[in-house]
Amino acid sequence: MGWRLSFRVSTLRITIRANAIRLRKHYISLIWVANLREAGMKFKPLPDECLLDIRAWSSINNGDHQKREGNSVRKGELHIPRLEIDDNTECLFRNLMALEQCHYPRQEYICHYVKLLDFLVDIEEDVDLLVKKKVIVNRIGDSKAVVEMINKLCLEIQEVSSCYDGLAQQLNDYYENWWNESKAYLRRVYFKNVSVGTGTVVGLFNLANETVTHFPGYFFQYFIR
Repeated sequence: MGWRLSFRVSTLRITIRANAIRLRKHYISLIWVANLREAGMKFKPLPDECLLDIRAWSSINNGDHQKREGNSVRKGELHIPRLEIDDNTECLFRNLMALEQCHYPRQEYICHYVKLLDFLVDIEEDVDLLVKKKVIVNRIGDSKAVVEMINKLCLEIQEVSSCYDGLAQQLNDYYENWWNESKAYLRRVYFKNVSVGTGTVVGLFNLANETVTHFPGYFFQYFIR
């Protein structure tokens, strides 16, 4: 498969140790991709990284790993290793998840990854966005089929603590910040392209000019008699 799932023991251990955090009593649910985008989140692909190595800015999950590797992630960005999905992906994931659950019950990192993916991908729009950002390579062709595959993979996964809990909490906090959502709204509505942005700037300039021109007259008329 085109996507790279590194199972070299040394690489996997480094990645997981970097992502390890104190386990919580309950799994932290995560806002899906479309809503994160509305809050201004940007998604970028990592073509040649271990599939589990999902990175965010100054994350408690992966900050040490980023420093060691010299990688920097700007605030509001989520870097995700590229995932190629084809007709064999579901079978491969199910086998790996079954292997973890049977033989490595305390090291279910693939299960954690799939569960995180399940939270991120909830509707077809989520898949379309990740395909557009080259995070997902969809060789199935049908976004709805990808959503159904990811969601079905998690039906029998028990919701317990995950090595991605810290990352999920960080993304939720970013989404719930009203300022991030407001900035993203302004960019989408008033600065979505050059012509709209130019019109917005001209409108603001005219408003400022009208205010400066007429405010002194109103001020003297109503407050100074």
